[in-house]
Parts: sequence; C-alpha cells; structure tokens
Amino acid sequence: MTSKRRKVIILLVSLALVPLIALVILFSVWWRSRIPSFSHVAEHRISDTVVLTAGLVNSHPFLAEYDKYLVVRTDDSVSKFYAGPDPGGFSDIILYEENGSIITITEFEYERCVIDATSGTLSITPFKPNDDLPAVYIGRFGFDDSRTWRFIPAQPGEYRKPW
Repeated sequence: MTSKRRKVIILLVSLALVPLIALVILFSVWWRSRIPSFSHVAEHRISDTVVLTAGLVNSHPFLAEYDKYLVVRTDDSVSKFYAGPDPGGFSDIILYEENGSIITITEFEYERCVIDATSGTLSITPFKPNDDLPAVYIGRFGFDDSRTWRFIPAQPGEYRKPW
C-alpha cells in the first residue's frame, strides 16, 4: 500500500469518526436532560405525617449507574433533595436519628440532609468524613441481597458508618 493511499484511508476513517463522536455526545446530553422517573423507589414513614422516599434514576442507558433523590412528603408539602450519583449501584443512603430529626448521609457524598420528623422541613448541611456521626442508626436505603431497593431497618445493636 502506498503512502498516499494510506493517508487517504486514515483521513476517511477520521472523517467518519467525527459524526459518531458527535452522536455519542448528543445522546449523552439528551439522556441527562430527559424528565427523570424513578427506576427504583422505597419509602420509610418517619412519623404519622412525614414520609421519606428514596428513589433512583438511571443515569446511564446500559450500566447500573444511578442518580439518587430523597423526597420528603407531608400532608401539605413535597421537598426533593438530590443525594448524589451512585456509580455501580452500591452506595446506600444511611439514616440516623438525632434531636427529633432524621439525618441522612449518602455514602461518598459530603452533604447531610436533616429532616424534621414533625414538620418535614428539609435542610442541607456540609458533612466531612471526620465529623461526629449521630448516635442512633435507624436503617438505610439500599439494595438487599436479592437486589431489591428498599429501606432496610437497623438490627438491634447494629451501627453503620457511611464509609
């Protein structure tokens, strides 16, 4: 094969790859911008009037990668919190109780979501791995052994750290 012919083939292959790369980029932008619907959802009743829902939205068309959301519902309001990405579907949302509030900490994220168990108000505060954890672990949202996304209550004497 001559040098000129080899250059032409390389140029043609390169020109064919440009639209393919553009198509992949457009697809990923479209995938991220679509209206999300939960592919997995689980609920935990915090009190008589407050329900906490943890939902996963597929963030990749082929892999088990998710975006995690917490939804707090009361009789009067609905609040939504983005709890971070979950590459591979292996990070849990851990729930603790402290001073009448439910505190959620998502593994590998550096925010905590504090939910008032009476009013359902939600606030976000920074969280660092060396911060003190609340004393009472109540359970976690995660996949169980049968790969079902659900609330898994704490066993007597169990305490779980986010990392």
